[in-house]
Amino acid sequence: MNLQKLMVRALETHLKGDTMPMVPAGGEMIWAWFVALSSTRSWHMGGPGAITFCEIAAYRMLTNELIEPRHVEIIRAMDYAWINHVAGMQSRQGDIEHKALEHTGRDMSPALFDAVFG
Repeated sequence: MNLQKLMVRALETHLKGDTMPMVPAGGEMIWAWFVALSSTRSWHMGGPGAITFCEIAAYRMLTNELIEPRHVEIIRAMDYAWINHVAGMQSRQGDIEHKALEHTGRDMSPALFDAVFG
């Protein structure tokens, strides 16, 4: 199995639980780069933005890290997995919130209003 698949699998496994990441041999620096770059991502109403090529290039220039195109591919694949994970969490949270807002079948009465809002 290639390093990209191993790194994505390690990230997905880590995101599923509270376990320490099992970074494959040779992937330690890429993992560190991903973590550093992930902290620079933008967020918007729909959730997190992807790590951009500009952020990777700026990080490479500012840190003098030897990030090669093959490393960028791995970082982007990890980012795609991370964004999918967050989107799944947001979807589940939206389902929970929607269920909380569903009609209970009880009509509002003055007594119920007072019980809820005092």
